[in-house]
Amino acid sequence: MPRWGKLVALAGLLATAPWQGVGDEPSTDRAPVTIEVWCVRATTKNKDISPELKSFATMLQERFKYTGFKLENKLSTRAEIDKTVTTPLLGGYKALLTPKGREQEKDVQRISLQLQVIKEREKKPRMDIKFKLQAEKFQPFGAWDLDGGDVLLILVSAK
Repeated sequence: MPRWGKLVALAGLLATAPWQGVGDEPSTDRAPVTIEVWCVRATTKNKDISPELKSFATMLQERFKYTGFKLENKLSTRAEIDKTVTTPLLGGYKALLTPKGREQEKDVQRISLQLQVIKEREKKPRMDIKFKLQAEKFQPFGAWDLDGGDVLLILVSAK
């Protein structure tokens, strides 16, 4: 290979090398994660929306096809990375939440969580999912049966 060919090959390798700046490194922050869970009763029987849920109303109506949303409970807990915490929900449901880690992507912090939703006297979870969410932003999950035709939705946030 001619000398200039070697230089072109070397330049190509350098251009495609996985360079990481100081700010691009994955976070190894092992500090406890604060997790917030809002329990919401959703219905088609009315169009009432709790004041705390007004900013979520359109998104919830489009995603879950219900018209009324009542905030039943707000729960907050702290958990170490890879340690599971259990939070009671409504109607005999409970949530098992396990923080898996944090990542800093430019100016956005993302939290990785595992969420399991279990109904009392059932062995198999109704939901078992691993996901990432932007810190301090809520992610909705749900539509688990409650009494009277209503359903349970949960909004999960972490920081």
